Amino acid sequence: MHGLVLSLIMITINTAYTMAIVPYVVSIKRTSILISVLMGGLIFKEKQLGKRLLAVLIMLAGVILITLF
Repeated sequence: MHGLVLSLIMITINTAYTMAIVPYVVSIKRTSILISVLMGGLIFKEKQLGKRLLAVLIMLAGVILITLF
């Protein structure tokens, strides 16, 4: 199942690269890290969730800056 999901992700991202401006696609792709960090903290009880969320917020601020400018 995991392999199927990863394959679907790869196909959709590569299709998006051909249809949109690449920096925008990369910016949207990087927002998936927020979901990963939240799942790690809430579901798998990983430690130092605060530090990881701070790092994610810094990355998301970069995404917003790229999108706006």
